[in-house]
Amino acid sequence: MTAPLLVLQTRKDFFVTKYSPWIIYKNVSSKIKKLQWLETESENHVPQGKEVGKMAELVEEFVGDVCF
Repeated sequence: MTAPLLVLQTRKDFFVTKYSPWIIYKNVSSKIKKLQWLETESENHVPQGKEVGKMAELVEEFVGDVCF
């Protein structure tokens, strides 16, 4: 994979192991890549409530950096 890549994971994710994002990050050939951990109040696999807004901000920032 060579397209720009943003890997997001919550720190308290109970479903996906903590090393999985690193495996993805280290094994792609993308020149533009970022691994971002999300701080959450809950242990949900998918961010909820205000956490969704933070995730959207991170995605928007990454896309803005890549495209402009």
